[in-house]
Order: sequence, then structure tokens, then C-alpha cells
Amino acid sequence: MPASKNDVQNWARYESEQIVPPLVKGLLRKTRPVYSLPKGKSEKALFALGSCFFLHVWGKTFLVTASHVARETADNDLFIPIATDVEAVEGEFHYTGDWKHPPEEDRIDLAFLELPERISSRLPSGSFFTASEWDENDKIVPTSVYLVCGWPGKRNDPNPRGGVLPRSPIAYRDYSLLPRDYAKYGIASGTHYAIRFDRKRALDDNHLLVVPPRLKGISGSPLMRFHKYGSRDDLLAVREPKLVGVCIEVENGAIIATRLAFLLKAIFERYKV
Repeated sequence: MPASKNDVQNWARYESEQIVPPLVKGLLRKTRPVYSLPKGKSEKALFALGSCFFLHVWGKTFLVTASHVARETADNDLFIPIATDVEAVEGEFHYTGDWKHPPEEDRIDLAFLELPERISSRLPSGSFFTASEWDENDKIVPTSVYLVCGWPGKRNDPNPRGGVLPRSPIAYRDYSLLPRDYAKYGIASGTHYAIRFDRKRALDDNHLLVVPPRLKGISGSPLMRFHKYGSRDDLLAVREPKLVGVCIEVENGAIIATRLAFLLKAIFERYKV
């Protein structure tokens, strides 16, 4: 039986209050802000640049982010928080596009590196996505709902005087735009997602409404398919968010993400698993 408008509204309210908060807390364990430090500068110059998440596949643990975030290694050193420390991102990034070309030419815009054992062994339990938690074959339907968890730059800039790093992630949940609307963003639904975005509806770590000063910093965040509102069975189904993409930008009222299949293909080709 199709879900009525009242059904959807009631369930959306229930989700917001009871289901989303604990899910977001779990998902945030798999993500990190990415900090940048201009080469030769003191730690006081450290600033929040983007987001990343961890993926465990074929016996290896990878750090995943947007290509334009990883490109900063040309002039800056990158760092991520691990436990109570800030660790340098060591290793070679691999890109879905040619890093020698201008960033705007790479619309897939993904990068990854294999984490060294020294860092991956220190990740707490539940800190990375495994195969059971993703769906590289997700199909967009008009009632698909997606969830983003990321680390906006200004909200997460370290205090130049030192001390505890800020913890100010956001979570946002909304519908995908219809595939016919993707062309105005220069993308297609076979390669990307375009998720409606209203910055006044973003939630902070305590699940309170917060308006981020700007969304720069969520590039590299995981995009999760939350579920779809279609029938009453959909509404009653257990919510098990699946990783389906990687956020790469916010543009004209939409969060743009690249489909996960491109990342998995790139890892497969690089390591010939």
C-alpha cells in the first residue's frame, strides 16, 4: 500500500528524533576532517581543508577523499586526527583523473591512498566501511533519501593557540534530485548524485540545527543511501545506511557526489586484486 503524506511526515519526524542521531554517531567514527599545513610553516598555520573516510577492502585499509583535497600535497602537508593525536598523511595518493590537469577537468574527483600499518592499526573498532556497508549498484528513485556526514572547514579550524581540536561535524539528510535535473550541474545520474541541499537544515553533533558558515570542507565525505519513501513497508523497514558515493562539492543548492563504483574500480585497477 502506498504511504500517505501523513505517514511520511510522521515517520520523518520519528526518524529525526529517534533513528538518525545514533546512526550519525556511528558513521562519524568512520570519517575524519583533513587538516592542511603549508610546507615550512608552524603548526599555528594548520587549517581544516576537507573530509575523508576509511574503507577496508581486500585486506587493505584506504583513506578516501576528493582529488582536489589530495592535490594540496603539492604545497601542503596533510594531517588527520587519530585518537588524541594529529597524524601526518603518509603515502602516495592515487587519483581517478590526471593530477597534472586542472582540477576542474576531473569531474570524478576522487583520490585514495593505502594507510600504513602504523596508522591503520590505531583506528578504533568500527572506524572503516566494509563491503557489507556499501552498495555500488544503487539506483536512484524519486523517493530515495540520502545522508551526508562531513566536517565543514570553518567549524573545524584548529585554534592557532593550540589545545583540543574542535569537533564540529554536520549531518544532512534529503532527497536526490531527479535524474533529468542533473544536466544543469554538468553531470549524469550514471556517474554522480545531486542531493538537494538547504543549509538551514544541517544538524550538528548533538543533532541540533546549525547553519554552517560555508560548506567548504565536506569534500571527501561519504554519501549514504538512507532509504526510500515509497510504501508503508519502506517506512517500516530497518534503516541500514549504505555507502554509495563520495561528496565532491556543493553547487547551486545541491551536494554533488561521485558514485562509489568509480572508487572501487580505481582501487581494483591500481592493486589488481
